Amino acid sequence: MRKSFFFVLITLAILLGLSGCKMSAERALTQESNKVETAPAPTVVEPVVTASEGDLWSAKLKSQRPIAVMFDNHAGARPQAGLKDAEIVIEALAEGNITRYMAFFFEGMPESVGPIRSARPYFLDRAMEYDAVYVHVGGSPKALSDIRQLRIADLDGLSGSNKVFFRKKHKKIPHNLYSTMAILRGEADRRKFDKDSVVTASVFANDDTTPIGEVSLYVKMPYRKNDGGYMVSYNYLADSKVYQRSINGVVHLDEIDKSSITTKNLLIQYVQTNVVDDAGRLDLDLVGSGDAWWLTDGVKTAIKWEKSSRESKTNYTTLDGREILLNPGNTWIQIVPKNMTIQWEKI
Repeated sequence: MRKSFFFVLITLAILLGLSGCKMSAERALTQESNKVETAPAPTVVEPVVTASEGDLWSAKLKSQRPIAVMFDNHAGARPQAGLKDAEIVIEALAEGNITRYMAFFFEGMPESVGPIRSARPYFLDRAMEYDAVYVHVGGSPKALSDIRQLRIADLDGLSGSNKVFFRKKHKKIPHNLYSTMAILRGEADRRKFDKDSVVTASVFANDDTTPIGEVSLYVKMPYRKNDGGYMVSYNYLADSKVYQRSINGVVHLDEIDKSSITTKNLLIQYVQTNVVDDAGRLDLDLVGSGDAWWLTDGVKTAIKWEKSSRESKTNYTTLDGREILLNPGNTWIQIVPKNMTIQWEKI
């Protein structure tokens, strides 16, 4: 009797368990059927912003305070070392219709720089607009006076250490004074010159853009036709879209690696030029306004230049007053007398 009673209890438990399992299964099916299908959350992909070439060049010209170096261009000084690494180079006359360069280095770090030569006051006008540390060896009385009065941060080879400025034996004095960009920047730091740049950089196009103008594949500027020769010319290289520089018909090479000197932008700026003393020293009117040419991508465009003070930026504008957008790349600026006859065709 007792066994029958236990058998009944066990049977009831099994039946109740099966019933519970069935109810749980039904409930699960009901809940599953009531679920609402939802789409997975979309993956958010942040756009990759790539700086344009123009932005990169603008940033380069603001990256640190530039070093402006005066370069000798006497026949005995050629070829020069370091010009190819400069972001901006200005060529202008000194006495005797011999030209001189001032090269601006923002990020360029050539291992050899020179030959270094003396200061002239009108070069200071362009150095100040870039707030550059000015590197020279001596200078005209007016230039040295201006450096003191205007409190220009300068490194002078006449008073500098021979660890900063040194002579090489492969050229004759005075055309053999050199330095390196690392040494010059180190000396500027030692002198506690400001490192930050306050440059109002040139405006660049986003990418290489050919302006509207006339086709121009060659230009020649006769600064001086004899006694060593200062016949500067540029020939357009279509494959690389740059202008290759020559002096007296010979390609201008870097002294160290023998590479040719080229430029992406070539500005030719006409200025009033006057002899101011018996030594033949010049005054170039870089403050004011006048005509200019801009050559890039095989095209020349007539433009204007304007500079309101010695310290202010030189603005290059279209004929209707809009600032030109330089193509990303280096720039050479040729300062020429107003009466110079420029040759545009190769003869």
